[in-house]
Amino acid sequence: MVNEIIKNSSFDLEQWKYTNINLFKDYKYNISCEETIFPPSKNNINLINGKIKSQKTPHVVVDKIKNIRIDNIKKINHIVNSNVSNPFIKINSNNYTEGAYIYIKDNSILEKPLVIDKKNNENKEKVLLNEKILIVVGNNVNAKIILNEYLNNQCYLNTVVQIYMGENSIVDFIHNSEKSKTTQICNFFSDIDSSSQLNFFSINIHGKLIKNNFFTNLNQSNSSYHFYSLNLLNNNNHVDNYLEINHVKKNTTSSTYQKNILDDKSKCIFYAKAKIFRNSTNSEVIQSNKNLVLSDQAVVHSNPQLEIHNNDVKCSHGSTTGELDESMLFYMRSRGIKLSDCKKIILDGFANSIINNIKVKSIKNDVQKKVSSWLNNVS
Repeated sequence: MVNEIIKNSSFDLEQWKYTNINLFKDYKYNISCEETIFPPSKNNINLINGKIKSQKTPHVVVDKIKNIRIDNIKKINHIVNSNVSNPFIKINSNNYTEGAYIYIKDNSILEKPLVIDKKNNENKEKVLLNEKILIVVGNNVNAKIILNEYLNNQCYLNTVVQIYMGENSIVDFIHNSEKSKTTQICNFFSDIDSSSQLNFFSINIHGKLIKNNFFTNLNQSNSSYHFYSLNLLNNNNHVDNYLEINHVKKNTTSSTYQKNILDDKSKCIFYAKAKIFRNSTNSEVIQSNKNLVLSDQAVVHSNPQLEIHNNDVKCSHGSTTGELDESMLFYMRSRGIKLSDCKKIILDGFANSIINNIKVKSIKNDVQKKVSSWLNNVS
């Protein structure tokens, strides 16, 4: 039972400030589950109930984590081991199925996005399925990686995604999530080497109970991390994004942009903490959270934080929460535009400031269609 692990763990209370960890205490956890035959997608990698099925892709090695060399596992697990107070990381490390290992070779430029499609069985029991994805990016790489989680069935997931970047590399990682019936705890770890840049997109459309933790280390000079998140929530959806970004070396940069649109009784959390170490001179941090609340019963918690141990830095953070501008709606309606169309135009513009940063046109168009579909249901 998860309850036993929680009781014996000194977990970080800040990570769980706005999502009650006891909601998970009655859950069990499994190493595997019964297989359902899903039709394979045409994309590079299919992750089905935590088990990998892949097609050959130039410049990319795909395997089960258990098949990679033990010394490599020890080398890349140091971030996870520093977070062992998180009980769900412990559970995942000991119980993940077979895991997906993805290695992008040195000096590779991927002309097409590397797409990972996740599929999971229906599961009406409170049993966590443990999944792990390990992505190692070599030196001098340019790649775009898409993780699709379009799940319309009820399931309970405990997921860990680790990204390790070598030197002089650029990666766009786009996490598309639409899980109206899914309960998931997801821990993302990013380790970024010198002169490398990770652009991370987190798109959540619906989410029964989603707890995301993002841990990022800017380990070497001139490394950067840019986080873009869009969350469209209604009904009783709950999405909690917790971020920790460590500026370990000088000339490092991070930016965090999260926008939320909430309707009905939904709840969204933005908790971001950037830490600039003593030796991290000439570093820059930007944190921004903007929320539009469409219902009196929707709830937003926003807490951008800076922990600065160096005076030679450039930092800013801010958060705003509000409703649709009545004067703007009145002006648009006076021009003959229907109220529902007025709302959609404003909300669409609000969301697009995040979506427009996606460089993969096909993915950008797909996200825009899903956003438009969600907005069509706004009353």
